[in-house]
Amino acid sequence: MPPPRESLITPQLLDALATKESRKNPKAVGDRGKAIGEYQMWKIAYEDVQQFFPQEFGAIPYARLKTDRVLQRRAAEAYLQVGEQKYGITDFDRLVSFYNRGPKARAGTITNQGYVDDVKRLLRGGDP
Repeated sequence: MPPPRESLITPQLLDALATKESRKNPKAVGDRGKAIGEYQMWKIAYEDVQQFFPQEFGAIPYARLKTDRVLQRRAAEAYLQVGEQKYGITDFDRLVSFYNRGPKARAGTITNQGYVDDVKRLLRGGDP
């Protein structure tokens, strides 16, 4: 049995996503009200998190993301874990693309490469 693969998810990646998504504004609302919080989580993404991690998130309503910055970060991390564990994403660019586009980004051409490149620039300490 091969050793478990190391996760692509790091605190630095979470910081870069928060900067890209909202300039780290925990009260941000975007996409015509569909995305909330520092990580601009959509309800459908949060539902994926709730289904995959029912013990941790199942009883926590989506609306709580509007006011709970700690929950926002943990939900963003959990959504990336959904990408790795449920959808089998093992490529960094694809995982970042998945965060922005959802499950449709797990295969095929990465259609939001600009977003991925911005996150990578932020990880290197640059501007998006």
